[in-house]
Amino acid sequence: MPRRPNNTDRERVVMTFDHAALTATTTTKLWKCPAGRKFQVERASYINPTGLTGDITNAFAGAVQNGATVMATLFNTDTDAGGATLAADTFVEGVLSATLANRWLAAADVISLVATETGVQTLPIGRLVLEGFLY
Repeated sequence: MPRRPNNTDRERVVMTFDHAALTATTTTKLWKCPAGRKFQVERASYINPTGLTGDITNAFAGAVQNGATVMATLFNTDTDAGGATLAADTFVEGVLSATLANRWLAAADVISLVATETGVQTLPIGRLVLEGFLY
């Protein structure tokens, strides 16, 4: 897709990732920032067609991370930790890190989807949508 003439210093990027049903804590590498470039996450959305009921002992939490740095928190179904039910077929807007530096990738940094399981639970198939700018 060609760049718009008035947008020569950055390039809009939208990426999606569909995950299979998860039954354990899983880290999935999604994208590596190209050499000589930087990337800023502007939006993270998650949708799960089936949803997941909140629970005190059996839950999942989802986040977008760069290594150990949390870029965006997507959801948490652990009701003991302030989480809630993940509604079926409804987009959840991720909460971006309040620290702007945490939302940037340098060249060769990798964005990952981290799904953390508590107890015994199955996270049904779902989709992550990330939007941002490549500089």
